[in-house]
Amino acid sequence: MSLALEYVVDVSTKAQFDRWAFNHYLDHLGIITAVKAKFGIKFNQYPIYPIAPGSESEWLLMHQEMHDAMDGLLKIQSYNLLTTNPFDKGSRSQFFYFNFMEHLAAAKALGIG
Repeated sequence: MSLALEYVVDVSTKAQFDRWAFNHYLDHLGIITAVKAKFGIKFNQYPIYPIAPGSESEWLLMHQEMHDAMDGLLKIQSYNLLTTNPFDKGSRSQFFYFNFMEHLAAAKALGIG
């Protein structure tokens, strides 16, 4: 199981956050690949890694669009991840929880997790 699919994420250092971001990106690539194989549909592959300094708002929007497409196709519970923020220590844990729940549901629906 990759780090993006871990519910408890320690991102207290920049290196840890970068490690999570990379593995989270790999999860998205895996989902995109599985969707193409199972449904013949090509999802947009947004540049969510690396996360450029100062691009956090753009990253949040691109990431939400990826989740909206994934959730809609797979008919899984969707959360508005824009109400949380992995870059803000105050709402970080909520983001990781809801993101985890969606990745877990997608992996199960696609038979990849």
